[in-house]
Amino acid sequence: MRLWRYSGLYLLMLGLIHMIFGLVVCWDRMCAIVTDGLVSQVESSPERAEFFWFMVTGLFLLILGYLIHWLVFTREIRPPKALGWMLLGLTVIGALAIPLSGFVLFLPVGLVMVWGR
Repeated sequence: MRLWRYSGLYLLMLGLIHMIFGLVVCWDRMCAIVTDGLVSQVESSPERAEFFWFMVTGLFLLILGYLIHWLVFTREIRPPKALGWMLLGLTVIGALAIPLSGFVLFLPVGLVMVWGR
C-alpha cells in the first residue's frame, strides 16, 4: 500500500484538529479579539498573539495538506522526499523544544513521504 498517497489528507486532518483544538482551548482569546474590534488587537497581548499564530499554523497545515492531496490525486505527482525530510526535521526540533506537544504527530507523515513506496 502506498501510504504516501494519503500524506496530504493526514496533514489536512492535522490542520483541522489543530484549529479546532485552538478554538476550544482559547475561545476566550478569540472572543476578546473580535469584541475589541479585530483590527490591531493581536499584538496587544502575548496570549492573543499565541492564539493567532496557533490558528495561522493550522491554516498553513490545511493549505499544505490540500496542495499535497491535489498533487497526488489530480496530477498523480508524488510529493518530494525533501518535503518529508523537512517535516521530520521540524518534528525533531519541535519535539525537543516542546516535548509535550503535537509535534510528534508529524512523524508518520514525514516517514511515509521519505520511505513510503
